[in-house]
Amino acid sequence: MMGYPRVSPDLTEDAVVGLRAAAFFLDVALVTLAAGVLAVALSVEGWSTGPTALFWLVAWFGYVVVSQGRYGQTLGKRLVGVVVTTTEGGPCGYRAALVRELVRLGDLLSLGVVGSLVRVGSRRQRLGDLAAGTVVVPANREARRL
Repeated sequence: MMGYPRVSPDLTEDAVVGLRAAAFFLDVALVTLAAGVLAVALSVEGWSTGPTALFWLVAWFGYVVVSQGRYGQTLGKRLVGVVVTTTEGGPCGYRAALVRELVRLGDLLSLGVVGSLVRVGSRRQRLGDLAAGTVVVPANREARRL
């Protein structure tokens, strides 16, 4: 992953649900593209659905947990200008990033029912954010210009 500086949050603004969704879809596209290229390079075209899904899931968790754990952002979040922090404004960290994604897996398996329950609070936290003690906030304006 390309190195980029950890951004500090601008805690004066609420995170926007639309930005989070845009970041998620950008990240899905990026991981799908990278996993597809790697699968072609490794000549795994004959794989059945199970191993292919597992391969993609491992790629997803590796990408998201390392990106958010180390930098507080995935590339998608960086592009839309948001950052994951603890509820106190500190760095997300690897543990919290892992918890967020494990809960997201449960949300996806419930077809989004769980995720739809979380958008009601003033901080717009997903269930994964609540479990991990994190919040997604706009990155500070200085960091957006980097």
